[in-house]
Amino acid sequence: MMLTRRTLGGASAVFFGQSLLGLLLSPRPAHATTAVALALDDLLRASYRVALVTPTRSAAAWETTDGQRRIVTRTSVLLQDVWRARTEPQAASEEDAQEMVMRTLDGRVGEIQQRVHGEATLRPGEPVLVFAGRLHEGGRRIVGMAQGEYPLKERDGQTHLERSRDLPELVRRPSIEAAIDLLPRLDLAAARRAIEAAR
Repeated sequence: MMLTRRTLGGASAVFFGQSLLGLLLSPRPAHATTAVALALDDLLRASYRVALVTPTRSAAAWETTDGQRRIVTRTSVLLQDVWRARTEPQAASEEDAQEMVMRTLDGRVGEIQQRVHGEATLRPGEPVLVFAGRLHEGGRRIVGMAQGEYPLKERDGQTHLERSRDLPELVRRPSIEAAIDLLPRLDLAAARRAIEAAR
């Protein structure tokens, strides 16, 4: 039996009617597949850590999150290079070393698969830049879902960030440059400078 986006009630939507920061940290399931295009500042405000990571292993299980029982995948990632970090009084000590566990709202358990359109997908062995946010119940998630995940790609002899393959339809805001438009235009060094310089 395969549960599809339609049978699960769709994906997460982000609207202006609620706190943008709250929605960045904890998007709610809805009957839509659109999200507000986030600026770099939006991602950074909601991030605990911005880092180049390599996913190593993942496991999916049924969990109750935001009052709903659903499949959640927890992926262990090795920290390769931390570009920006915020000190948190309750940060797990093991996270401060080499590894971090990221939670995404998707996965397969037995014959049942759940997929949330617009959620980031961490693939073992594929390095990515992640904007990691804190969950109220503990753990880390990717801020802005797929808008906070940037795979690395070699182009013209340089390493660049590219857009996630899992982006939803995005609603653009006038006069706001989306991070997914800005970061892939820069090589890795320039992207790091932009992130470190942002206030």
